[in-house]
Amino acid sequence: MMLGRCREAVPVLKRYLGRYPDHVWAHVRLATVYSMSGDDDAARAEGMEVERAAALNPNSAFGYVALAEVMNVLGRSAEALAAVEKAVRLDPGNRDRQPLYEQAWAYTHLGQWQAAIPLLKRYLARYPNDFWAHALLAIDRIEVGQNDAARTEAAEVLRLNPQFSAELPCATGGMKRKAPSA
Repeated sequence: MMLGRCREAVPVLKRYLGRYPDHVWAHVRLATVYSMSGDDDAARAEGMEVERAAALNPNSAFGYVALAEVMNVLGRSAEALAAVEKAVRLDPGNRDRQPLYEQAWAYTHLGQWQAAIPLLKRYLARYPNDFWAHALLAIDRIEVGQNDAARTEAAEVLRLNPQFSAELPCATGGMKRKAPSA
């Protein structure tokens, strides 16, 4: 998946799920791969599996973080924010980890770039080698006109992952945008 080879990732994830059908993060990854390769129906089906898993254990912060990620992958950012809120309520000590990233990703999708920037900076203070967080921060900085800072983030993305390219079939990781209709 990280190499942009989504089609090769699908059978691997399916084999894994054949052995561990309730592994929520495998469903999240499969939804991501499907979304990245343009199979929106399959991505939604995997998203429903993640929703089902979260509903089975409503007191699991871990489940709500997984739900937040799959909602972001599916472009359902408002629902991702709601899942983050539940995750943080259930495990406040985990606020500055994955929930923080998912919240920032949702704000980026919603066009609330100013809200996403400080969250990503806080997340990156803890996880400075997360190239996806740097990529999101570059997007947010471009959108608010901070072009020099965006170039710095883009350079960091390439330092961390020299093969990264927005042209890879899977490079957007579910962050693709629909072009406005005419």
